[in-house]
Amino acid sequence: TEEATARGLEPDAYFVAYDRLQARHERKLETKHTVLSVFTIDGIERDRARLARAVELIRQHPAYFVTIYWARVARLLGYTQQNRPVPLEAGQAERLHETPEFYTALDPSAGLWRYYADRGRLYDFLRPPLAALQRLFVTPLLLVAGAAGLALALKRNWRKALFLVAPALYYVGLQSLMWAEFRHTLPAHVAVFLFVALAVVTATDAMLRLAARRRLA
Repeated sequence: TEEATARGLEPDAYFVAYDRLQARHERKLETKHTVLSVFTIDGIERDRARLARAVELIRQHPAYFVTIYWARVARLLGYTQQNRPVPLEAGQAERLHETPEFYTALDPSAGLWRYYADRGRLYDFLRPPLAALQRLFVTPLLLVAGAAGLALALKRNWRKALFLVAPALYYVGLQSLMWAEFRHTLPAHVAVFLFVALAVVTATDAMLRLAARRRLA
């Protein structure tokens, strides 16, 4: 309203112009779609038209669509790309000589530890080993462990296993049909991590039992 008044227009001039634009379904001006504008006027018809166009494109290029689909599956299960290790910096540095890079440049072997001793706190010494541990959680490792856990769960109780894997298949399978982001499938990863945990616990238990047998022997 203030901008309209400054231009010598009525205070609600822009609102009236936008209403007319929506009513006539004209797109001469660049306007962002809001949640309401998607469903107003002819939103349902436009959505059906987009769906029909998408289905037609898939029919014309099925092989290309399959490649795109699997690329999206890999993107939604991209744990490696989503891995964000703990930063090595103990705090925000105001000068170059206060950064860990400066310390490691002077002393590549022990410069980082000297940096934490000079400018960090006791718990900052845990940053390098914790970051190294986080880098182990890559996509191939997690998916292989998850598949092993799924196999164990199916062997123990296939009904419960299918109940757990259903959300993962639903979210990843459905969202891969659209241009979704990793955060859209977060509920699916809960099941994956449960299967990974089952595999890790089973492997750890087997190793402990083997070690106990060797001690008794």
